[in-house]
Amino acid sequence: MHLSTQAYDVEAVGAQFVRSLAARDRRRLFEVLHPQLDFRAMRESRSYRARSAERVVDDLMFGDWFHAANHVDVEDAVHEAAGDRARLRYRLRVTESEHVFCVDHRAYIDVCDGRITWMSIMCSGSRSAVT
Repeated sequence: MHLSTQAYDVEAVGAQFVRSLAARDRRRLFEVLHPQLDFRAMRESRSYRARSAERVVDDLMFGDWFHAANHVDVEDAVHEAAGDRARLRYRLRVTESEHVFCVDHRAYIDVCDGRITWMSIMCSGSRSAVT
């Protein structure tokens, strides 16, 4: 796959991904993630690997990670080019019933034709939010 080398492309796609994840907008996530996404993630003592957007969105993001979330807010987000790759840093405030958690992600993405084709995430896990 040919990767985009335009910084605004990868940054804009990264920002769209973060907004769509926080909104838990499945349709918009499928618009930004390539169907054959090469995905890996690690949180606490668990690692994940998937080779499709459908598995990432349905099984991981909405099935495992945020399935019990009542509300998700973006507290902080930085999207910047790192050559032909983008670096994303975003912190989410997740509300599940009466509990509020902070989740911090550091991610790198490759973008082709406006869609994420490769993604690697390091996650803090769900941490108690400081009030």
